[in-house]
Amino acid sequence: GWFLNGKHWWVWAFITSDTILFHLSASRSKAVTEAIPEEFDGTAVGDSHPSLNDIGCRRQRCLLHYFRGMCRTLKKNSGAEFKEFFEKLHHILKESIRLWAKHGEDGTLVPESEIHFPATACPFLASYAPSQS
Repeated sequence: GWFLNGKHWWVWAFITSDTILFHLSASRSKAVTEAIPEEFDGTAVGDSHPSLNDIGCRRQRCLLHYFRGMCRTLKKNSGAEFKEFFEKLHHILKESIRLWAKHGEDGTLVPESEIHFPATACPFLASYAPSQS
């Protein structure tokens, strides 16, 4: 969010390959998403708020929201199994940010040779990893 004149506003981000539009809104109303033109072919970045469910374009959850959720869960669940999962997922997200910083800005695909994803890092995600041949 964003504070404007002491009140909490919501930041909406809409991204295409050459443009980023930030929209400040006093509410999280569906009216914002309904105002997006049908021809918009970019990505909406946000949290998991229901107003984004039927948006009609690509969506990406803000990575900071993932990190915050993981940290909140870690505070509530200090078990060894979750700590191990947390560390592995944290590594995957940080690696994603690193790869985007290196390759994502110009829209090129990340070469598979640069993706380091051990199958043991997250078994349920292993099927999405590139082959390591």
